[in-house]
Amino acid sequence: MKGSFPGQILSAVGVDLNNGIYPVSFAVAETEYLNSWTWFLENLGDYLDLGPNSCFTFMSDRQKLCSLVCGLLPAIENLFPCAEHRFCVRHIHENMKGSFRGKLYKDMLYKCAHATTIPEFETAMDELKAFNQDAHLWLSNIHPKHWSKSHFSGRAVSDMLINNMIVNVLEVIDKSEGLLTPTTTIELQKIRTNAAHYTVQWNGADLYQISGRPVSWVVFKLFYICNPGIPCEHVVATIWYKAVNGGKSTFDYCSQHMPNAVN
Repeated sequence: MKGSFPGQILSAVGVDLNNGIYPVSFAVAETEYLNSWTWFLENLGDYLDLGPNSCFTFMSDRQKLCSLVCGLLPAIENLFPCAEHRFCVRHIHENMKGSFRGKLYKDMLYKCAHATTIPEFETAMDELKAFNQDAHLWLSNIHPKHWSKSHFSGRAVSDMLINNMIVNVLEVIDKSEGLLTPTTTIELQKIRTNAAHYTVQWNGADLYQISGRPVSWVVFKLFYICNPGIPCEHVVATIWYKAVNGGKSTFDYCSQHMPNAVN
């Protein structure tokens, strides 16, 4: 805010049931430093009934480094030590463009961000390093737990990478059919299509072996959800295998507490 009464507008938005965003609160403060963010987050926590042990996720827009390191990050760590903190990948790219411009840099950044396993992430980072060592060094200074799916804990049951989605919440929810929201239904259908290419074998107890393209085999324990809260293609194939013997449906393995699941 400029003019006779300068200041900063602090705001918080939440993820709705269809992976869109909606406003939660906003306030006007003098600066974006520690005292202002602490005051804002204390009020936000009281309003949402969030205690210091609450497990949820903040996603910031990677504002100026000084305000981030001296303000928002320590405020979150002090008030909500169990919370996760993510950086919007779109904003990381905006900062990256200051030194490394071009579509190839963007594609490599998003490939690293979308990697779902650590080996896949490391391979993508190696590709960036081979392309430009300086760009690799720049990106390596941002810990991947803040921006890559491969390093998310899974507690948030959401794999959001950007925070600028806009939707009309009420209209979309009113048009929702079935047990899941439209976004999740579409995503689950893609997963089902891929799951049809796998063969499942029981390995004893609660272990199952999956074979087929693009993997030769994988053995895992069947849990109710994967990250981001819906079963992956390997789990879906196993659910179908178990359904022959009276197992549960695919919908039963979706988290009831995920941001894009209908409770």
